[in-house]
Amino acid sequence: MNLSYVDLFSISIQKSFMRKIILLTGLMFLGLSEMCKAQSLEKKWSSKLAIGHGIGNVWKSFLKDAINADVRAQANYTITGIGPLNLIYEHQLYKKISIGVNFSYSKVMGDGAYNGFVFSDQLVIISVLGRANYHLIQTRKSDVYLGIGGGYVHSQYQNNLNTPSSNVPGEFGYSAQIGASYDIIQHLAIYSEIGYVGGSFLQVGLCSRF
Repeated sequence: MNLSYVDLFSISIQKSFMRKIILLTGLMFLGLSEMCKAQSLEKKWSSKLAIGHGIGNVWKSFLKDAINADVRAQANYTITGIGPLNLIYEHQLYKKISIGVNFSYSKVMGDGAYNGFVFSDQLVIISVLGRANYHLIQTRKSDVYLGIGGGYVHSQYQNNLNTPSSNVPGEFGYSAQIGASYDIIQHLAIYSEIGYVGGSFLQVGLCSRF
């Protein structure tokens, strides 16, 4: 069968067009593959374990309220504390959402002497709060998030005079936090949270993502 120059030119155009379609299709699949790889890298952890210390123990205010202000001043009443110490575990459900639990321990102690009486008291707070975070920004080294939480609070107050107190903190606890972390080495990061977390308004510590 004899083909005209017009037919040969048309066939050449069609072949060139098909080659471009095949090339474009290949590039599209390559681009989709790279996007999938990038998304898998963005979800860079499935679990996180953190250890932190709260700055500004709010439970100290309980002991201050338990002692009359005038007596407290004359008795040279002093308050010391341990914590809040926080242990946090989180699991990333999706790229932007994680859930977890926060264990917190605090102990505050007061001592003083008034009119020949020496008295001391202490308050121990243990809380277990569930929490959920929404991750606003996630890069290879940093993570910025905000979240809320709620759960159970156990408190125990005692003093050397064996007098009870009706102002012991309740059994329901909550949290609201804005946090950020930054990797210092692989699988180890420093983090900080502001808000109301585990009995303080600021928390700093170390976390490991794996």
